[in-house]
Amino acid sequence: MRHRVPGFGLTIIEVLCAVALMSFLLLPVVQLVLNASADTRRSELHARALFLAQRRLEEALLMGPMEAAALPEADVGRFHVKIDVNPYLGAADLHDFAVTVTWPTDRGSARREVQLRTLSCELSL
Repeated sequence: MRHRVPGFGLTIIEVLCAVALMSFLLLPVVQLVLNASADTRRSELHARALFLAQRRLEEALLMGPMEAAALPEADVGRFHVKIDVNPYLGAADLHDFAVTVTWPTDRGSARREVQLRTLSCELSL
């Protein structure tokens, strides 16, 4: 039978202390990764909503104010799209086009929103 040399190897207490110390050091890193992931997801949804709003605004401008004003609200995936067309300051040939895209957040019932607006002038030849 072999005799154990004192001071050779680790005790269970030393291993537990090392694991506890490593977990305290890694906790902020894990939290940082989780926050970065959530921020990336929010940015991706915002970019998609902005792209959708831009595309719908361009489509509405190509249609003209009367046809665009008649467009119904639409749901595209998790996004809700609404187009408003109004005369601008009572001018007959100038219209305010506004596209609003909303979507639910990942937490709770709050909603996020992107709105693009532009003015369009009808030219008659």
